[in-house]
Amino acid sequence: MITNRSRTLNLSRLRFVLSVLFFAAASVVALAGVTSSGSAQRGPLGRGIGPCQPGLALSETFEGMTPPMLPPNWSSFT
Repeated sequence: MITNRSRTLNLSRLRFVLSVLFFAAASVVALAGVTSSGSAQRGPLGRGIGPCQPGLALSETFEGMTPPMLPPNWSSFT
């Protein structure tokens, strides 16, 4: 059986060229993200909240809540 070696060579050469182009584009994007101005002031998700700024303060108050009924023969005193 006769095979067309030039077609196989062209496909492997095309795969190599596309791989090099993809790697070069990924490198440019990564370097642009590292060297962009203001990247040190942004948080990990690109928001303006840094690691030292407090988040949302949560609190709970139970004033005005009535305690649940205890089962028979149970006491709330120890």
